[in-house]
Amino acid sequence: MKFTFDGKLVVAFSSRAVLDMEAEHAVFAQQGEAAYMKLQRQRLKKPAKPGVALPLLAKLMALNEGRDDDHRVVECVLISQNDYVSGMRAFNSLAYYGIHGVGCGSFTRGADPLRYLKAYQASLFLSADEAMVRRALDQGIAAARIFARTGHLPDPADKTIRLAYDFDGVLASDQSERVTHEQGIPAFIAHESKNMHMPMPPGPFRPVLEAFHKLAREGHPIHNAIFTARPWPSNQRLISTLDRWGLDIGEAHFTGSEPKAGFLERFAPDMYFDDTPKHVNGAHPRVPTGHVVAGVKNE
Repeated sequence: MKFTFDGKLVVAFSSRAVLDMEAEHAVFAQQGEAAYMKLQRQRLKKPAKPGVALPLLAKLMALNEGRDDDHRVVECVLISQNDYVSGMRAFNSLAYYGIHGVGCGSFTRGADPLRYLKAYQASLFLSADEAMVRRALDQGIAAARIFARTGHLPDPADKTIRLAYDFDGVLASDQSERVTHEQGIPAFIAHESKNMHMPMPPGPFRPVLEAFHKLAREGHPIHNAIFTARPWPSNQRLISTLDRWGLDIGEAHFTGSEPKAGFLERFAPDMYFDDTPKHVNGAHPRVPTGHVVAGVKNE
């Protein structure tokens, strides 16, 4: 198989985002690298359990079905600071679950693997390591912390990729969140009413939304939705911003102060991205969630 990255959507996953290797990670933390490598080698042919992001990876790779190597639209790569033996176990596990076509990755055995993300032309990086996610975001790469746990096998009959996004601090900058943080809700309402027709500066995940929007327009089964606390009239600025960006959204939910988890559970996203710890903590036990660890909410 020929792997090229130009002109494609490239999503990078850490091993612990797509496979449940928490028991092995505990050995690494408690007994060190040598014990960890020995355990992974012993389990090289034993598939790891599915992780929380495995269905998303499977659906992404399914977008290439029926296409030859020159016309694949997405590539998924594995990025890890673990060793290459762990990498081989990850590749073997994906193949065991019938997920083929993931053949590239970097395993750096303790060295920083983030320097390779731009070489892979990655648009998105999902990792269970919060410090690594913070560094990726600082480098201008869209990234989110995945809450590692046992996931479920992909449903082969469900081909639609459902992605949910918070708006402020994720798709758009945290400019307005800073007004709230520094001056309170009344100042936020006044600021947004004054600027309702002024588009927001882009946030770290605008390029991600643009990439999936492009694939959706090409006919791929992708459904994007926004879940934001913005009520009327502040939600008008969201609409102005998306219109200026030339992007449309399948669903938009303006939930006010209500917890988002109940709404998200009904949407059933393959991944939900939010920067607000309170919403992330409420959502991640119920739906696959990526914490965008950036902006004023995470300082």
